[in-house]
This record gives sequence, C-alpha cells and structure tokens, in this order.
Amino acid sequence: MFKDTKAMLYYLFLDHRSSILIFWGIFIGSILAILTITTAADTSVMVVSPSLPILIFCGIAGFVMVKESLPFCIKMGMTRKSF
Repeated sequence: MFKDTKAMLYYLFLDHRSSILIFWGIFIGSILAILTITTAADTSVMVVSPSLPILIFCGIAGFVMVKESLPFCIKMGMTRKSF
C-alpha cells in the first residue's frame, strides 16, 4: 500500500512539474516587473497579493488532476481510497 501511494505521488509530481514551474516563473517574473516599475516611478508603495493567482492556479490544476490523472491512476490499479 505504501509503495503504491509513493508511486502515485511520484507520478503526479512528474506529471504536474512543468505546469508548476511555468506558473511560478510567470508569477515571480510579473512581481519583478511590478517592482521595477514601482522603483522607476519613485513611488514607495507596492502591494502584491499572491492569494488570488495561487487560488486560481490550484483550482485549475486540481480540476485537471481529477479529470485526467484520476482515471489513469485507477486504470493502473490504484483505488479511489488511496488516491
């Protein structure tokens, strides 16, 4: 049971690694761009709230994971309880 769960987590990590890296790359790049614009404009206030973009990404990634990865894991012999 532990090996099945470990294998499933490894598969999910490899399957979603690129989307996670792309999201964080774009997110950090946009924060750096906003920081550059803020320092160039001589304004001292910069407010960045990461909660909404992270919430949207997690919602989309969770939907894709359940829609695509769950049937594949069940086909490979995992049970819904272990998923």
